[in-house]
Amino acid sequence: MEEALQGGGRHVRKNKVTSGDVCWGIYQFFQKAITCDEVNLIKARSEDDYRKILEACYQRVGPHSLVWQISQGVQGVKRIDCREDRTAWWGLWPVWAPDGTWCLHLGLMVSSRA
Repeated sequence: MEEALQGGGRHVRKNKVTSGDVCWGIYQFFQKAITCDEVNLIKARSEDDYRKILEACYQRVGPHSLVWQISQGVQGVKRIDCREDRTAWWGLWPVWAPDGTWCLHLGLMVSSRA
């Protein structure tokens, strides 16, 4: 039976899914830039959440080079910036679609480490 692992916005079709496939999918997902629609949704929901995402982006990239990188299309706000302080692994769980494919949902929680 062929299954699909959804990672980073694409489907990987194969008979077996390895832990490497899962890790690569998580990495690709968090490296993807968030869209203008996603930014507008976050901003409409909470100005505070929007500010936290921008702060996380500045911390990741550095404030001096961010403006240049965004203007060159090299960098910008990515999904990794939406984690806030949720950096501890909580788990993965599959969600099945009616067509027999599935995707994994990733759970993160606030780390207890200082």
